[in-house]
Amino acid sequence: MSVVLLTVLLLSACGRPLSVNERAFATEVFGPTLDVDRVRVAQSFNPRPVDPVQPAATEPLSRQPGICDRIAPRTEKPPPAAWAIRNQVHFSRNFYLTDIMEGWPRQVLMPQSLILLHELVHVWQWQNRETTGYRPIRAVFEGVFQRDPYFYQAGDPEAFLDRGYEEQAALLEDYMCYAIFDPGNPRRSLIRPIISGTFRVDRIDQIFDQTPEPDILGVAVP
Repeated sequence: MSVVLLTVLLLSACGRPLSVNERAFATEVFGPTLDVDRVRVAQSFNPRPVDPVQPAATEPLSRQPGICDRIAPRTEKPPPAAWAIRNQVHFSRNFYLTDIMEGWPRQVLMPQSLILLHELVHVWQWQNRETTGYRPIRAVFEGVFQRDPYFYQAGDPEAFLDRGYEEQAALLEDYMCYAIFDPGNPRRSLIRPIISGTFRVDRIDQIFDQTPEPDILGVAVP
């Protein structure tokens, strides 16, 4: 067995299962297409569950028009806040929490909630690879050779599964971002038909368009 394969197998066995709130969130968005029992969450590459980590501090956030827009490809590539390997979601130390969806759906912790959603798309791609065509090596090449694999044109009619892996995850992440911070943005209505045949965006709409709205809390990052 190669060292690379052994490393992947060891990583896939580490971490903790999804919390009750995280499971509820994932099930509402992905439905039966994501096997939540197989998902694990880890802090960085720690092979064991870590001690409970709660938000150091939170502050209420208000709606911020334009904050979700991807206007142009990014020129810089900052260190990732999280990454996914098969059924495993790894959060960097600064972003990891014991319950990322604590209080869901009455409250949402930011930016961890959007990060988790993005990475769960990659887990979904892996679990449904016969449909998505997901290949880990292709995902690596996207990050290495594309200027900004997360960038997309919201009005592009290209089918969802014909898009890049990071682009797919960015579309769902941004749709929830718009629902939270900028619900009237026209880009939200452009994204919806692209992803609505794959994910349960109606549930996102129900939660964030209701009155009263969920509490949006920003988590202080060390």
